[in-house]
Amino acid sequence: MLELYAAGKRRFIRANMRDANLTGLDLQGINFSFAYFKDADLSSINLKDANLIEANLRGTNLKDANLKNTNLENANLSVAKLRGINLSNANLSGANLSGANLSLANLTNANLTNTNLTRADLRGSKLRGINLRGSKLNEATKLDSKLLLVWEIVNQKAIGKNLKNINLIGMDIEGVNLSNANLSGAKLRDINLSNSNLSRSNFSAANLHNINLKNTDLSNANLTGVNLSNA
Repeated sequence: MLELYAAGKRRFIRANMRDANLTGLDLQGINFSFAYFKDADLSSINLKDANLIEANLRGTNLKDANLKNTNLENANLSVAKLRGINLSNANLSGANLSGANLSLANLTNANLTNTNLTRADLRGSKLRGINLRGSKLNEATKLDSKLLLVWEIVNQKAIGKNLKNINLIGMDIEGVNLSNANLSGAKLRDINLSNSNLSRSNFSAANLHNINLKNTDLSNANLTGVNLSNA
């Protein structure tokens, strides 16, 4: 496989890589869609811009790997070792991350819509811009309080919720219903609130610098003392 990659081949669809040792290799841009990696060692590998759609990575060691911009839609990453992995801008929609160790991972701007995060460990991860709509958690999921709150706002009713002085800087909560909510003094800089319902909410003294409010309903909202620069 490595000789073929070196010769310019990039399509390794449905490849059987079970128990393979690819530690530290540079395989960016490779197409491993539907490939089988169960229990393989891919620690510190470079899979930037790779295609891993529906790949089976159950139990795989991807510690400190680079999967920036990688497509992992519907991939199986259950009980995978992902500590310190770079998944910034990665597409993980529909992926199974049950029991995976994502501690200290970089998930900046990652798409985790409809992912299974039950029993996953996300403590200490970088989560700016992460999309958690439709993702599944349970009581065994380990995550920081800020991420849990974002998940609750996106996936559960937030109408009339008291979010006074909340810090949601850089979060993606597009399409939420925060009507009648109390967001006074909130730190909402650089967040995505497009297509949301913010009617009759209290934003007094909140920081909305560089916020995305495209197609958002702000009717009768209290914007007294609000910083809306670059909004």
